[in-house]
Amino acid sequence: MFPISMPRLLVAFLAAFCMLGPARAAQEWVPVGETDELQDYVDASSIVREGGRVSAWFLDNFFQAQMWPAQGKSYYSRKSRVHFDCEAGLFAVDEVVLFSKRDGQGRVVGKTPAKPAPELSFEGVPEGSLLADMMDIACGDGEADEPSPAPTIRI
Repeated sequence: MFPISMPRLLVAFLAAFCMLGPARAAQEWVPVGETDELQDYVDASSIVREGGRVSAWFLDNFFQAQMWPAQGKSYYSRKSRVHFDCEAGLFAVDEVVLFSKRDGQGRVVGKTPAKPAPELSFEGVPEGSLLADMMDIACGDGEADEPSPAPTIRI
């Protein structure tokens, strides 16, 4: 047996534990709504309010594979950071990540870089659309007009 004292063993254990770093909290994707093509979720913990604008991360799970023309690769889910001008009813997409599997899993098959705020191109949110439900959740009380039948996803 090696002559290791209890205090040295404790220090070694604590040092190893500290090197692991803080545990990352699991993202909880809350259902927003569903279309014929996809189920949409929001990471409620990602909602950030800055003045009259709000941003949040959304996850789209597609029922059928989608094609990313730029690379000729298919994907089943997409995470997007979307910004909303709540008063004006406008939105802009900042960053998009495409995944080979549903629920933001698998390989990253495509990604657009984040844009600085002045470079965001805002467009109108169509009334009664899934995008309008997304804006209601991000800008409002955290609930869409009609609850979605989609299950909550924990990643």
